[in-house]
Amino acid sequence: MLRNLNIPIKDNKDPLEVLSPKDFVLDSAYFNMGFSDTDIMELRSGVIIQLKKAQENLRKNEGCNKWTLKIWDGYRPVKVQKKLCDDFSNSL
Repeated sequence: MLRNLNIPIKDNKDPLEVLSPKDFVLDSAYFNMGFSDTDIMELRSGVIIQLKKAQENLRKNEGCNKWTLKIWDGYRPVKVQKKLCDDFSNSL
């Protein structure tokens, strides 16, 4: 059984933004697996900026100009984290 570590969570105040299928290929793994009630994925705005930069740099390489990053997971609300932990604990 997993033990509760009581690790404090500190918000960095970077706002959450909804990922757009215009920018990335989105495939919400936890929604598809039944852990989340929605297929909408969010990430901190700074993370989205860095992913867009990485994608731009990738596309500069020969043969990669049409490549798009595929995102399976983003911000996980506590409800989803709990379901994941419970599912893992039950599989032990």
